Amino acid sequence: MNSHIESKENVEMFLDNLKIILKDSNFNIVKNLILNTSPKNMQTLLDLDYNREDIKDKLKLLNVSDYYETVPDNKYPDKPDFYVFFIIIKKREIYIKVSIRGYKNHVLCMSFHYAEFSHKALPYMN
Repeated sequence: MNSHIESKENVEMFLDNLKIILKDSNFNIVKNLILNTSPKNMQTLLDLDYNREDIKDKLKLLNVSDYYETVPDNKYPDKPDFYVFFIIIKKREIYIKVSIRGYKNHVLCMSFHYAEFSHKALPYMN
């Protein structure tokens, strides 16, 4: 999978760009938030009673201390990498894998589901 740890500055820049996109008045939650509808993601959203707006809100709250690693898009290697984060929602750890795509105004949320593995310490945890 060739994962790697981005510099803290690069993670902060990614998060800044992500938040700018998500807060833009032209952001269309249906067209611009691309959500992978895998069974894992859908079951987690159902369990949490979450919808796209909830995902958008959680993405806007991501912090550099939630960052875990960066992974390439193995299906489309020429596309931007995915940033991986772990957050806690309702006492459960959630695995989030997200990328900025298109003309810098599309957010691809490949994963938003219960964590399936125990991870080592997050690199920028406070």
